[in-house]
Amino acid sequence: LVPTALALLNLSIRLAGLTYLTDDNLGRYFSHPAGILFAVGLCVGWGLYNLVELSGLTLYFYAAGQGRRMAARQIFTAGFRCAVRLFRPRNLWMLPFLLAVVPLTIFPLILVYAATVQVPEVVTRYIQERWWLLLLVLAALLLLFFLSLRWVFSLCFFSIEGESFSQARRSSAELQK
Repeated sequence: LVPTALALLNLSIRLAGLTYLTDDNLGRYFSHPAGILFAVGLCVGWGLYNLVELSGLTLYFYAAGQGRRMAARQIFTAGFRCAVRLFRPRNLWMLPFLLAVVPLTIFPLILVYAATVQVPEVVTRYIQERWWLLLLVLAALLLLFFLSLRWVFSLCFFSIEGESFSQARRSSAELQK
């Protein structure tokens, strides 16, 4: 997926009439239809990829709990069938949910990686001068964390029970009560 995304990024940059991206031309890139299409396509593609993977794994573990075995092709097919349901209007909110929650699942790895990276002084100074932005980001992460805890089983209800995303969220919250 990464080589495909990079090739599409390079194509969208050329279609936007640019040779490369900088801070100066980033606004021009994202105001061009090619830049907007790439950003939207990347978000949808990444969300679908995550939904196929997570649904397939959910269904695999569910089948294994019942003593059934699934081959890799069956896992992919089941995950793909689940992901196609994303395009029903009542399930479209699953995409922002996945885009917000999946990075939270690897947050500990991000922290470990961030600890090894030396942040440039310009960035550090920018953050120090705008401390309220850091608080805003932390508050947003905290809100996402609590929502993801409340809706932690929504993917299971969406994949296994075939519920819509809104019903799956309600079922997840009800299960936790």
